[in-house]
Amino acid sequence: MSKKAYIKEVFTSVQGEGPYIGYKQLFIRFTTCNLNCKYCDTDFTNNIKEYSVESLLEEVKKADDIHSISLTGGEPLLDSSFLLNFLPLTNKKIYLETNGTLDRNLKKIIEYIDIISMDIKIDSCAKNGDLFNEHELFLEVAKEHNKEIYIKIVFDEHITIEEIEKCI
Repeated sequence: MSKKAYIKEVFTSVQGEGPYIGYKQLFIRFTTCNLNCKYCDTDFTNNIKEYSVESLLEEVKKADDIHSISLTGGEPLLDSSFLLNFLPLTNKKIYLETNGTLDRNLKKIIEYIDIISMDIKIDSCAKNGDLFNEHELFLEVAKEHNKEIYIKIVFDEHITIEEIEKCI
């Protein structure tokens, strides 16, 4: 069980995507990812800080009048052992932003997650191969636990008809 996590930044802002657009959140941006999407523009090599469960809880206490805590990244589920220690100690809604490929890690912490914002990574744009099987397994876990979930898709001019049909 990990009691430390490497985090790029912790900040309060307004959600800019999906059904919670305009809601004030505390964003916790984790630094690792299991994918290497072609379009990712986040620098996860500089200004990284190590947090203990206790030090991250102190950051949460400073955030007043927020709707939820957004776990984002990178891929927060890579730190599921840390989250298993951290999440039970929070008293806020938890909003998970994820690439939807780590169903086993989701199972570990699903009881503490309220909202899931999942990306479908299509190969024509992200260049990670076909991840639809991983996405399907991930969505099954979320459905089994009646979690609120919405899906986002990043695409460009290279999207194929087959990919559109799979997404539907």
